[in-house]
Amino acid sequence: MQKKYFHWILFLAGLIVLLIVSIIISLSSGEVKISWSQLPEILANKDSLEYTVLSKIRVPRLILAISVGGALSLSGAILQGIYRNPLVEPYTLGISGGAALGISIAVVLDFTQPVLLCCPSLVLPVQLSPFFCLFFECPQRRAEHQQYVAAGVMVSFVASSGMMFLMSITSTDNIKASFSGLWV
Repeated sequence: MQKKYFHWILFLAGLIVLLIVSIIISLSSGEVKISWSQLPEILANKDSLEYTVLSKIRVPRLILAISVGGALSLSGAILQGIYRNPLVEPYTLGISGGAALGISIAVVLDFTQPVLLCCPSLVLPVQLSPFFCLFFECPQRRAEHQQYVAAGVMVSFVASSGMMFLMSITSTDNIKASFSGLWV
């Protein structure tokens, strides 16, 4: 029993060391090179370019990367725990397909300015459609986990087909203009 816990503690310590190494590499690499020996001087001089790069670009980007990575791993673990299936992922449940279809609709309808407001409202109905169908189909009995996974796979295929259809009827210039508007 103790050997099992020792392996988990060793694995967790290795992950923490890997996180610290990636933080060091992330903060020191880039267009403006910052060495760790210069860090006290940089933090003391708040008017320097290096301090601005650290405080305005690299540290927020690092915090965002760690937060998003943690949220994605947590959501994956929650999905696998709810469905009691280690193979469940956003692709098999139709979540990624719904998101791709929502973005495709936003691109085709040229929603480039209010993209943060329109995309969740386009993605959510596509993602929730299999669950509403199963809920209204069998109100007396609860649907099994396998039915939700199968419905998610079907929604993923339908969303992928819808996305390909929308991209085929949209001109290339419209797609390029929409994507350049999204990323600028």
